[in-house]
Amino acid sequence: MENQLEDNLNVNDVGENHTKKSFSFQQKILIGIASIVIISIIAIIILFSTSETNDEIINYGIGQIKCVYKIDQIINKTKILGDEFNNLNSIEIIFENKKISFDKEIQFKDIGKQEIIFIINKDYLNMDYIFKNVSSLISVEMISDKEINITSMISSFESCNNLLTVYLRGVNTNQVKSMQKLFYKSTSLYNVSLDGINTENLIDMSYMFSSTSFTELNLSNFNTENVQDLSYLFSNCSKLKLLYLDSFNTKKVLNMSNIFKLFLTIIN
Repeated sequence: MENQLEDNLNVNDVGENHTKKSFSFQQKILIGIASIVIISIIAIIILFSTSETNDEIINYGIGQIKCVYKIDQIINKTKILGDEFNNLNSIEIIFENKKISFDKEIQFKDIGKQEIIFIINKDYLNMDYIFKNVSSLISVEMISDKEINITSMISSFESCNNLLTVYLRGVNTNQVKSMQKLFYKSTSLYNVSLDGINTENLIDMSYMFSSTSFTELNLSNFNTENVQDLSYLFSNCSKLKLLYLDSFNTKKVLNMSNIFKLFLTIIN
């Protein structure tokens, strides 16, 4: 009788131990599944947040100025904006798909072509001296879904020695009164999109295309009825062969000195 009772107790102990072991195994499975679910949820949240941030960067702002710089050597700082550009509160800087702290100079980690996007966060922009003397700049493309009002363009691209192309789209320049030295001494510049340029209130065009590498310029869409200064406009354009000035009105011009200095062929 005692032996039988002892055997029953042993059997019960075994069953209880087995239940404990089974329960412990089930717990491990549940914990493992829960961990996987939690990790997956966190990964999805991070992915969504990253995607949302990137979308915000790409679509943020009124418009964008996409600039390409040619970096020949790694140095501490490379100038990306002109020293005299003061309209800093109107733009933000995007580099490698991230907003970076505002600075007129940046340290590039690699040589070759590097792209920086300047986000325009207001519907107006004073472009005076914005890229003056930025020697590493090779191309500029300004695009906007909503029209940006440019208020001034003095020396915007002056002395950008390696600048090749400039495209301005989605901009309104009817408030601009001066484009003095706009492309002056950008000696490599040969291609500019001027179709959307409004010059009806322009007063000063002196040195605008002087010392550039254009072979042809079509300014037939330019309204110059209010222009007073055309001095040195095409001076030292030694490569310029064709120039179209169909719409040029010079009745208010007060200064035309050396407008064609060292210029070769005029058509129309």
